[in-house]
Amino acid sequence: MTTRRELLKGLAAGGLAAITAASRPAHARRRQRKNLLIISSDEHRHDAMSCAGHPVLQTPRLDRLAAQGMRLTQSVASAPLCAPARQSMLTGLLPSEHGQLGNGFVFDARHPTLVDAARDAGIYTAGFGKLHLNNGQEDLASCAGFQRFDAGYTTELWYITELQKQLKSSKPPGRLDPEDEAVWKALSTKDHRFWGMPLDDASLLPDERIAALTKQELEHAPADRPWLIYCSLRQPHHYWTLPRRHYYRYALELIDAPVLPQGMTRRDRERASRYGWDAMTPEQVAVCRARYYGAIDYVDTQVGGILDHLEKLGLAEDTVVAYISDHGEQLGEHGLWFKGTMHPGSVRVPTIIRAPGKLEPGAESEVLLAGVDLLPTLMNLAGWELPAMLPDGQPISGQDLSGALMGLEGGPKAQFAMMAGSRGVDLSMLATQQHRLVAHGLGRDRPKALQLFDRKSDPHGRANLVHESPATPALQAALDAWLAGLQAPRFPPKKVGAGGHS
Repeated sequence: MTTRRELLKGLAAGGLAAITAASRPAHARRRQRKNLLIISSDEHRHDAMSCAGHPVLQTPRLDRLAAQGMRLTQSVASAPLCAPARQSMLTGLLPSEHGQLGNGFVFDARHPTLVDAARDAGIYTAGFGKLHLNNGQEDLASCAGFQRFDAGYTTELWYITELQKQLKSSKPPGRLDPEDEAVWKALSTKDHRFWGMPLDDASLLPDERIAALTKQELEHAPADRPWLIYCSLRQPHHYWTLPRRHYYRYALELIDAPVLPQGMTRRDRERASRYGWDAMTPEQVAVCRARYYGAIDYVDTQVGGILDHLEKLGLAEDTVVAYISDHGEQLGEHGLWFKGTMHPGSVRVPTIIRAPGKLEPGAESEVLLAGVDLLPTLMNLAGWELPAMLPDGQPISGQDLSGALMGLEGGPKAQFAMMAGSRGVDLSMLATQQHRLVAHGLGRDRPKALQLFDRKSDPHGRANLVHESPATPALQAALDAWLAGLQAPRFPPKKVGAGGHS
């Protein structure tokens, strides 16, 4: 089976060098091994930070991290959906390769991860928060290679149920905003429900526990060997249940309007109609965007608290820190909400890396990094020099891009993302610095429908150039070749009985 790395090299030899990835780094690395702290959020848009130029949001703690480290401006999720994206980061494999194809699929408990590889190399590993494995491992004290793990009550149905119970008590944790409640009822469907409330008592929020567990682990992490601590926060994923000051952080009159397309695809139009998004009023859109912005404010505060604790413990200089998200949020753009599309709001992700002595503070990089590349890159920035395969010998599709970030070599010329189901890949994307090619559905030989966007002149993806751009044939050939070269999963994909949470 041709691997992704071999495919990209082959494409270069075949005359498609303009859209190939860099070869494996050959630069010398420092021998000192540092710690690695990864803070992940859920459904954070790539542009929803003030350091990314957002016109409304203020994210001073994330901005501070960006000023101390490097912000990657072109990062993409390997899949614009929670479960497959998360396991792509943990394994360095694409969804069709690790087998958790969607939120309603199981990540096989036998499947090794890059965290397993780190543990086997003598790295202490601990994780807290949402993994979205759907295989019951989150109930164990250790899972997915983490020697210590605590999910921190991450299932939203659990804490929403608890909140609703307490709302009926004499001392509720908060009160539903009457105007917001009317919006939530108007917009909710069986499959997609908007919800949120301001809390006076935030103790039930999963992120409170996840952040506290992370701080405790920083205090007790071993001093005699490097460690990996993974903190996976739940926000800004809906439901937007937040402490009161964050819930009302942004007044509705300050909220910017989403970018709407010149013409919607049939797929997008049907989705918007099915969930009633095409009937949303400007006021309803503003409420939802404001509560999402409040959730970003909450995440910014949690990240700042964790980083302050790292600094207080004197560990900052010995620790590589990364802030990431699994995927983005449509937030009304293109008339859509949530994720699951290859539009920029859904598939692009924020990525900030602070690596003392390795990455230039305050720098921005356009290196094309995908979710599968994240752990190989971070681990090598930490000086761990792990092999480019999983403990069972399966080659990973992710690349170590640390040399590209340090300016020692070129980065990949293309990155890919996919959405897959039991019938195969039904949505895929190839992104270069200049173009974004999206394929909707697969026929026997060719994708059924293509879209091509110029990322430089049309960053929001409003004008489809697929029939007029001379770049289309080469890009399509590269995407087809990448799809054909995907590895088969080690274990057969398996659906969960009642579907996964989102």
